[in-house]
Amino acid sequence: MGEPAEAVASLEGAVRMERAVRTRSQWYAMYLWLFAAWQLLLIPMLVLWRGHVPVAVSMAGNAVIVAALSLYAARQPVVPRRMTVRHLSAIGGWTLVYGLTLVLAFIGPFKEPGVLFTGVAAICCALPPALVALNVARSGA
Repeated sequence: MGEPAEAVASLEGAVRMERAVRTRSQWYAMYLWLFAAWQLLLIPMLVLWRGHVPVAVSMAGNAVIVAALSLYAARQPVVPRRMTVRHLSAIGGWTLVYGLTLVLAFIGPFKEPGVLFTGVAAICCALPPALVALNVARSGA
């Protein structure tokens, strides 16, 4: 095998490896979609279901979901490109909206929030991870 043939074989191997890595890195989009979907359940539980027991149940559910997602992420063999920035933007955006939701629902003007406020808040809390998931899926890495 000549030098050009070895170079072609090497490049083909690199292309195959890059394709495999891109395919295997799509787990992060699924992670974010699951986190976004959980917000559609968590926020109504927290905002509409008042009392100590509901808060304990929703926080226990949140702990289980976060632990399961963390275990899922830790077991993945590939870390997507720019994952740190993407994750910080998804979780940072969620934290801001989640905090604002809790402030408005429990001490702000919506002390007795209705279903409309809760639905909008749940969608807004799911939006940051969903937008990042769309970006990850679109970019392919």
